[in-house]
This record gives sequence, structure tokens and C-alpha cells, in this order.
Amino acid sequence: MALFLDKIAEVTKPISLWRHNPDSDRCMEGLIEWTLQEQEKFKWDFVKVTATGTALCEPFGVETELVDNQVGTTQISETPYVELKNLKGLEHEFPLDFHEPQWPILATAEIRRYVDPGTPVMATLFTPETMLAKLTGGRNKKWDVMSADYVNAIAYFQQLLGLQVAQLKTEGVEAVFLASQVSNREHLSEDSTKARIVRERERAAQRIVKRFGLDCVYHIHGSLPHLDAFNDANQTEAITHWHIDEAPVKIDSVRSYNEHQLSGGIPRDLCAPASSEAQISTYVNNHELAEQDILITPSCTMNQYSSEGFMSFTKEQIKGSN
Repeated sequence: MALFLDKIAEVTKPISLWRHNPDSDRCMEGLIEWTLQEQEKFKWDFVKVTATGTALCEPFGVETELVDNQVGTTQISETPYVELKNLKGLEHEFPLDFHEPQWPILATAEIRRYVDPGTPVMATLFTPETMLAKLTGGRNKKWDVMSADYVNAIAYFQQLLGLQVAQLKTEGVEAVFLASQVSNREHLSEDSTKARIVRERERAAQRIVKRFGLDCVYHIHGSLPHLDAFNDANQTEAITHWHIDEAPVKIDSVRSYNEHQLSGGIPRDLCAPASSEAQISTYVNNHELAEQDILITPSCTMNQYSSEGFMSFTKEQIKGSN
């Protein structure tokens, strides 16, 4: 099976601009239809399947709500995991031996069957630390990461990640967008034992994806010095996707910290309704995006209300009208 990078290597200036659609991406059928419609409109060079951000948490007894109308994301509003001891029942209540494929996995498999075989498809999964951060509403940052309950929960989600990746590989999916939302936490910015443990768990998650034979795009939050710490070139082979909302990816600066292939470059609101072709053209030219050896993608996700005309115009400015 040709992997993501094998197929992308044959593409000039690879680009894919994804976004949420809360009217569609919160159920399997809607996500499939929305993703295929987007691909039919824009003919992206690769397809990232973008379910709502809490979809993979739904089986664990949580309630969710829509919180950001510009982005179209969801967050957990009610959770049973408000104390460390509550993690103890995870494996008993949700045994991995009987774990059915979650609907975003099934949707990604169905999308892979419909998308042109030459266009790689990338699933969205979360690191085990990020799954805990989501399920606990961030309370886990105050907990002992080496306590038995915490370690067992990490091991549980590492095994679940392995199952998810194995399912995706069986369906011919080429890559995983492995999202991390813990690397910008202040308590991990220091060279502490806790920070080192969490960073190693993040790298272990990247290696799980690679060991199953899929390419890994590691989505990282945080400042530049964190890049090597969380995505060490000596320990992983993941593509670095750097999350920056307030400013564009500074490609030269990133390369000074990280030697991996890079993904990013497009700020969230570049194609928002208030933008213009002049602004887009200026941005692309100023940052020389058409000449950069990176995967051109959103820094996280595009504004859900992004103009289809502006998105097409951005692609043309980077790849040329042909």
C-alpha cells in the first residue's frame, strides 16, 4: 500500500484546507457526505477527515456542546471524570475486547472507499494524554501522572489508539492526523519530571501510528522550543503540524527547531467572509507559500464560514490556475 508521503511526493505544492461543519460533522452520515462534497468542490491533494472534536469521547458517558461558532467545534460540558479515582473504571466499563469501531473511524473508512485511490486520506485521532485532557475537562493537569489510576488510563488509551490505527490500516487509510492539545500547557513548559513523562507519552503515541505502518502528522500546540521536545527527530518520524491561531507559521523559525517535514501555513481566517482576494494574494506572496517545501494546510482548521470562492482562490494562488 502506498503511504501518504509516497502519494504526496508525486504532487506539486500539495494543499488541503479543511474545516468543521457542525450541521454535518457530528454524525457518521453527515461527515461522510460533507467531506465528499468538499473534496468534489475543491479537489484537494489529500483529504483530512474532520469529525467534531469530541466525537471520539462520546462512548465514555460524556455530554457535549457547541461552543465556537466561528470554528464550529464542540467541547465536553458534563463528564464523570472529575476526580483521578474516576479513571479506575475505564477498562471495566468499556473493555477493549468488545470495543466496536467508533463512528469517525467507520466514516473515514467509507470516505477512503469513495475518494480517488490516488488521493491519500488522513484520519483524525488524539494522543492518549489529549483524550484524558478532553474527558476530564483539563483537570488531569493537576493530577499525579505516575499514579496507578493515571498510568492505567494512559495504557488503556494507548491500546485504544493501536486498535483505531489497525482498523484504519485495514481500510486502506494512509495517514493519521494525531492531534495533541497538551503541549502548550504551562505546567509542561519546565524541565520537570512530569513534563518529561508527558512528552515521552506523546512521542510514544506517534510511534504507535508509525509501527502500524501509517504516516503520522503530529498536530502540536505551543511555542517554538517545544517542537523538538514533543516531536524529537531522533525518536519519531512524524510530520510536524504546528498550531498557531494568532500568526502564520514562521517556516524558517520552525525549521531551526525541527527537521521534520512541516505542515501548516494558512491562518484560520484567511478565507473568512471579511477577507478579500487582495489580502489572500498579499499573504501568499509575503510568506512565499508557493515556494515552500511544506504541506499547505490550515494552522488548525479554517473558519467554518470560509468563502468557497476565497478557498479556491487561495489554492490557485499557491498552485497556479492550471
